[in-house]
Amino acid sequence: MFRIYNLAKRKKGVSPVIAVVLLIALTVAAAAVIWAITQGLIGGAAGAVSYNVTDTTSATATVRVEISITADATIASANLVNSTNTYLVDAINPTTLTANDEAIVTFSSTAAGIATGSYDLEITFTVDGNDQVETISVAFN
Repeated sequence: MFRIYNLAKRKKGVSPVIAVVLLIALTVAAAAVIWAITQGLIGGAAGAVSYNVTDTTSATATVRVEISITADATIASANLVNSTNTYLVDAINPTTLTANDEAIVTFSSTAAGIATGSYDLEITFTVDGNDQVETISVAFN
């Protein structure tokens, strides 16, 4: 019984310095978790994509695009879309892109009925299992 009473009298708190260090560590850990979650939600995994359409050919439904991406990526698929139809792009060369390197990518479709006019080229990039879709406006003359 004496021991229980003795332990109850010896109440000691955590040092103020240790308390501050623990609070800072918890804040940094929480910030890291929030950053990781938001990067996944907003597509930060694939990074920034920049592009420049260099050539379009309506006879063969071919679009050449200069693409630069900030992470290693694979072009999973692409479609040509206008107000009435969606055409599958069945030839993409190359399909693998290296981070921070520019590549000229050729997209072409053998689908019948592609006419002159304005289209959106929808490209799906895959980085670490995450898909990111970019839309590029193109015109076939």
